[in-house]
Amino acid sequence: MTEASPESRSRLLANWRVYFGVAIILVTLVLGISEAVSQHRESRYVAEMAQNIVRQANASDETSTIIALRDYLRRNVTRDNYPVRGRPFLRDTAAYALQTGQGRCGESTRAFVNMAESLGLHAYRLYIEGLPLEHVVALVRLNDGRQLLVDSTDRPYIQDLVELNQLERYHFNYYSSINLHRWLRRPSLPANTYDPPGLSYFYENPHALKALFYFSLSLACAGLWGLRFARRYVRASRAPAIPASAVGRQSPAIATVD
Repeated sequence: MTEASPESRSRLLANWRVYFGVAIILVTLVLGISEAVSQHRESRYVAEMAQNIVRQANASDETSTIIALRDYLRRNVTRDNYPVRGRPFLRDTAAYALQTGQGRCGESTRAFVNMAESLGLHAYRLYIEGLPLEHVVALVRLNDGRQLLVDSTDRPYIQDLVELNQLERYHFNYYSSINLHRWLRRPSLPANTYDPPGLSYFYENPHALKALFYFSLSLACAGLWGLRFARRYVRASRAPAIPASAVGRQSPAIATVD
């Protein structure tokens, strides 16, 4: 059996690279679409739950809507038999907390934030600390400019709706919308309510975050693949053209002698 020439081996390797690149793009696209569909289903479920809760409570303004959502979560989502360790890295979704009735402060806050956002109320999570306590609540920005703290857990530390500037009354001396300080085990940022547009949505919706990751990876692979072919095209276009009269003509220096 004849051994493959270097040119054929190089061509085979190039083909496999193309197939592998196409496979990665297709797989990441499929995964991204799957996560996006899951997110759409869960968002619709959470929005329907929020509408039902508000309708049953006869809530007619921002404050009564917030209280209706908060009180529902306090009654129907519990930390009992819900583990502290072993939870998903991105934590359980809002739909999971509502469907199972299980979750700690982070899960309850996630459910509240998603329901509030579905009703047009801007809310996002806030990490608060007081020695030695760590807790998660929601911060809601009202149309009149007020910022209300909402503790929707089944064992709330903050019973009523209070403004952010009253947090110290409840023995919490630090707050941040970013939990980087928890990873470093010390406050690494000044107290803040940093809220870049769109961040809260992806932070509170794991399916949406994973869909963004897969779509970004697919786009990056397609971009690198396209860049590779563009470079090959540019190199080919810059190569010197061979005159037609020179094709098939041997150089005198390498001509064979009979």
